[in-house]
Amino acid sequence: EFTIDKFEAAYGPDWQPKSLQLEATRQGQVTSLSTTFGTAGAVNVMATGADRRTSTVPVSPRTVMLPNDFFGAYEALAARLAGAAVGTVIPMYVAPTAEVQGTVTAITPQRLQTPDALVLLKHYSLTVRNPAGNVIVDVGVDATGRLARVAVPAAGILVLRSDLSNVMTRDVTFTNATDQSVFIPALGFTIAATTTAPEQAAGPLPAVVLVGG
Repeated sequence: EFTIDKFEAAYGPDWQPKSLQLEATRQGQVTSLSTTFGTAGAVNVMATGADRRTSTVPVSPRTVMLPNDFFGAYEALAARLAGAAVGTVIPMYVAPTAEVQGTVTAITPQRLQTPDALVLLKHYSLTVRNPAGNVIVDVGVDATGRLARVAVPAAGILVLRSDLSNVMTRDVTFTNATDQSVFIPALGFTIAATTTAPEQAAGPLPAVVLVGG
């Protein structure tokens, strides 16, 4: 039982973190976190019910704020990853606990066909060095640098952007010059398909229908 009431992460134009504001309700109890960044590091004020605590944690310049359970925060990480190369190291502050380092270990392209568009993704595989051990995180970034998905396989977590969660979204592994995506209304659902015609076709032609599975 977890409800996010407020999430606000502020960065400067050079990706210098400025502040983080969180308000949530977990199992009926209100929790809030206010973090400000200065020369001393990250100053956290956390309240859970009547309990209020303050802490200061040293952080690196241009760290990415990634509080647990707030996956909208990964939007900033996606923007930082866009254009990154294998070996890039990004400091990540898991508010309000500690800073960890994430290293890009692989970049894998993917093309997804949705009912609305062909979406080009890059999957950035990050090895995150946590105090308890390394964690693999996969961050999908689209061609505009926006967050598409977050996966943490060891924790069974997969967060997917809503426009990519349609049941008709599919991998595009091969294309022909004359491919055309079509969507055929049926009884209670829609069939997604691709038609491919010969490049210099004239008049009626025989057809082959391939049904996956």
